[in-house]
Amino acid sequence: MSCVVSTRPPENTTGRKTPGPRPRATGTNGSQAPGQHRPRNTVAPTSGRGIPVANAGPTDAERRASGWFYAAMIFALLSVAVLGWVFNEQANTLVAAPVPEVLAETTVAPTTAAPTTVAPTTVAPTTAAPTTVAPTTTAVPETTAAPTTTTTIPLSDRSLERIESVFGDIAPKSVSATPDGDLFFAQNMMYRHTITVYDERGGLLKTINDQVDLAEFGVEGGGVVRGAPVEAASTSTGDFVYVSNYAMYGPGFGPEPGDSCTDSGWDNSYLYRVDTESLEIDEVIEVGAVPKFLAVSPDDRFVVVSNWCSYDVSIVDTASGQEVTRLDIGRHPRGVA
Repeated sequence: MSCVVSTRPPENTTGRKTPGPRPRATGTNGSQAPGQHRPRNTVAPTSGRGIPVANAGPTDAERRASGWFYAAMIFALLSVAVLGWVFNEQANTLVAAPVPEVLAETTVAPTTAAPTTVAPTTVAPTTAAPTTVAPTTTAVPETTAAPTTTTTIPLSDRSLERIESVFGDIAPKSVSATPDGDLFFAQNMMYRHTITVYDERGGLLKTINDQVDLAEFGVEGGGVVRGAPVEAASTSTGDFVYVSNYAMYGPGFGPEPGDSCTDSGWDNSYLYRVDTESLEIDEVIEVGAVPKFLAVSPDDRFVVVSNWCSYDVSIVDTASGQEVTRLDIGRHPRGVA
């Protein structure tokens, strides 16, 4: 039996120059041997007798392909292992994190709820009771009384009616009351040299003599003198009443100037401060000549006195009991508001 070889150029997959065609085994008559199928790009080697033998081994391209395949498989396995480890760590973190939060909430919730419920139940009634009652009791009489007396009754509808008459050894130039209406002061000038104090029903409480020893009140060179009470003004609290003296009589003082004040250089006079608790003169304050009207500031810090014959106004500091300044006004200042 003889063999016939036919040629077919192999496909060039490497880019290199391919060798020439290799022989392929055929039958003796030139036909392909039955059952002999050979893969592309390979040639079945023959023995010396023309009998085909087994393939000698894989080509270089096949070996490279196999190497890349195994490298890809190893990389894929390593990637799966790394991803599995990462997912496992994340899963452990996600599972462990909520545990302390749940425990913390479970532990703290009852501890906080207990005082929150008890505290308001105890405090609320205790605070509400005094807050509501106190202002209701004090504010209503003060707010209602003032407008009823001063604004709601027109002057045309008012009338004065004598209820009672007060008699005694008095010659009042003026009468003044404390803000609460409990005390009334009558200034009896030089005609009686007294201040008479009455209660709200007109009962005489005390007759205050206007004689004082100026030296006892710290007046340098002062002696025993008498005044002539003219007007009076009370502090807003009613603790003190200030009384002006038309003139002073005694050592160191000249004659009274009179209302004409035709000359100048008249002696200064004094204010008396009367304590409404003891009804005693407890302070004397030097002011101008012939002081008449006076008023206490709303904050009780100052007393303003109009000086008829020295043509000025004295400003007295009630804290120190001293005249702090005088303001020139002009002839015969009188009313003060």
